[in-house]
Amino acid sequence: MLNNSLMSDVKFIPKGRTANQPIYAHKYVLATSSPVFYQLFYGKSKKANFDDDDLYDSDLDNNQVDSVIEQGSFVDKIVFSFLRFLYKEECPENHKNIVPGVRDMATKYRVTSFETTCMEGLKEDTVVSDGEWQSTKSTLLSRNSYMYNNQLMSDFKFTYFLGNRDEEIFAHRYILATSSPVFYEMFYGKNVNKIHSIPMNYEQFVTAHFLRFLYKEECPNNFETVLKVLHMTKEYQVQSFQTVCKHSLEFDTPWPAFKVIEKLLEVDAEEMAEPWWSQIESRLEEVIASEYFLKINQRTLIAFLERDTLCYPEIDLFHATIKWSEYQCKLQKKRKTVENMRGVLGASIFRIRFLSLTEEDFKKHVVLSGVLTDTEVIAIIETMKSGTGNHKYHWALPARNRRTWLCEYYFVGQLKNMFRTIILGGLILTACAVFFA
Repeated sequence: MLNNSLMSDVKFIPKGRTANQPIYAHKYVLATSSPVFYQLFYGKSKKANFDDDDLYDSDLDNNQVDSVIEQGSFVDKIVFSFLRFLYKEECPENHKNIVPGVRDMATKYRVTSFETTCMEGLKEDTVVSDGEWQSTKSTLLSRNSYMYNNQLMSDFKFTYFLGNRDEEIFAHRYILATSSPVFYEMFYGKNVNKIHSIPMNYEQFVTAHFLRFLYKEECPNNFETVLKVLHMTKEYQVQSFQTVCKHSLEFDTPWPAFKVIEKLLEVDAEEMAEPWWSQIESRLEEVIASEYFLKINQRTLIAFLERDTLCYPEIDLFHATIKWSEYQCKLQKKRKTVENMRGVLGASIFRIRFLSLTEEDFKKHVVLSGVLTDTEVIAIIETMKSGTGNHKYHWALPARNRRTWLCEYYFVGQLKNMFRTIILGGLILTACAVFFA
């Protein structure tokens, strides 16, 4: 949002520029960085003029009217570098005139975090006047965290009707609109109405966790809470939640990994499922042999078979898939016929990499199972022989990526057992050599 006219409600006019050449800013960012700007925009005695003639043409009570700040002492490079620090926490390059100028501007507006962040050799403990909380926040995240559910400068509320009383969670349009296109359209869209609060259908603690993420980038550490917050992030299109929070649970949940993945796929949170897929792949043989694998739904099975990193022989994946179909027939109280098995398999059968099998294994295991039609069998065999593909075979997926050549011959569990055997054998041989020496 640096120098972005989008949602801007402040304009800086540096020395040498005209009113038609402003540098755009936002009251929220300025006021959460500087007690001077806070007093200017939100203080009890808002001044029409600040210091000499820095501020003019300002309606501080109306968010739809810009505040214009003239900088008679600072040129555009200094103003822009100053704002870059407030928005990005980027320190100015060490040019002869820029750094002293930005430092002077930071001093003027009492942005003490500039000293601790950008100026080497300075003491970090700064004397803070009463009420100047900005001076104690040296990072953008710490300033936003301080504003979480803070009535200070709040211009929006989430309301809850609880019996005979109402409860509110305070928020700030700037944070909401820069995090969500839905909130942006609500506050700054073409057909916008002046909205100061909205009643919420979500539980109060869910909204609190949602806002805690927007303000602090804190993720819930409870899986049930994650799922509920996910619904809210989907509604308001906060895409970053999945990326930032996908590792937050650290597998503390007692649920088996497949069950977690199944729940995440239900709310289209594929990115958050990635750590759990990695956990499954690290114990693949054990997982596939478990009852949890047989109980997963078809969508989860398809997502599993679509993974290119399964370190498991393809023919054994086929057998595991057939076993899954037999179990599903039992759960659905269907007879275990080839037709019913193919029915419950659905599109998952097309995720098996048949072309990575030998022709011998394909005929011996897949063809004899009967789950493929004669047309499909002929098309696959012809493709295997020609290597050029067959128009009747439409699901030719590439062979899975092998993280190591050993995956061609061993499962991950077998590798572990093999290494244990080698180490144990080495110790026995060493002991024998010492004994008979």
